[in-house]
Amino acid sequence: MTDAPETEAAQTTTKEPPKSGALKVLKRLVLIVVVLLLVAVGVAYLLPSHVHAERSIVINAPPEVIFAKVNDLKEWTAWSPWYAMEPTAKYDYSGAESGVGAIHTWKGDKVGEGKQEITKSESAKRIESSLDFGPQGTATSNWTFEAAGEGTKVTWGFDTDLGMNPIGRYFGLMMDSMIGAQYEEGLASLKKVCEADDNEPAAEPQDYGESNNEGSAATSPTDGEPDTNSKE
Repeated sequence: MTDAPETEAAQTTTKEPPKSGALKVLKRLVLIVVVLLLVAVGVAYLLPSHVHAERSIVINAPPEVIFAKVNDLKEWTAWSPWYAMEPTAKYDYSGAESGVGAIHTWKGDKVGEGKQEITKSESAKRIESSLDFGPQGTATSNWTFEAAGEGTKVTWGFDTDLGMNPIGRYFGLMMDSMIGAQYEEGLASLKKVCEADDNEPAAEPQDYGESNNEGSAATSPTDGEPDTNSKE
């Protein structure tokens, strides 16, 4: 009879504490998360570090007309998708009036903060710009203008290097669709502005009459002078 308590005590000491089982489950979960993170990082480095996006449109206007709307950064307010998004943001211009050396900076709640500078400008052919988005990185933008029938094919391109940032490389998978949609909107607005300007009729010259030697303007019978040739 004295052996029973000892047996029960031995059984209770060999039972695993409940906390020990929960700790094992937690360790397994942590291990799984670590493995998944390592796999995700490894896959990220298999993704391309360079991102390229571009969109094109045919505008029924001469390349000179379109080029002028892009080469002068102040003209962007008429068609830029970002200016339309937040026209109340702070926009500043410095450097050259247009072409190489023209600088545009912006800062707003929706458009963020950044800087654009034209680095190459070939009249009615090509424009290249450097883009600086601060902590978000840098990029380059390029424009080409090619004859297309009676109009001009305009191509707007974007290039950036995401480096070794794994999060950035995943984000790069969405860049083409994100930037592409904004480029399409901007090109459609540019087309509307350029075609409206190109189709606007020129002002007809006005005939003010011939002047005599004394420099006075010629008058007609309707100016109050009697018409000596009129019939009674």
